[in-house]
Amino acid sequence: MSVQQNIEAAESALAAVKSHVMCALFEDLGGCYRVLYPCGFRLDGAQAVYAQCGKTVALERLLDAMERHWKEDL
Repeated sequence: MSVQQNIEAAESALAAVKSHVMCALFEDLGGCYRVLYPCGFRLDGAQAVYAQCGKTVALERLLDAMERHWKEDL
């Protein structure tokens, strides 16, 4: 994968996380991402560390967790 493709993949994953119904607040804490969920859900949020696995992988893991938490809370 080229550098440009890596950047595009990370931007696409970030857009997907930020547009998800469970994303009330997105934070980049420098080494990890944190998403806070809207009020009323069983969990307060989720986070994923990108220091070792990379930003795209962390965002994809975060999106998977958000989707799973959303479905479990229905």
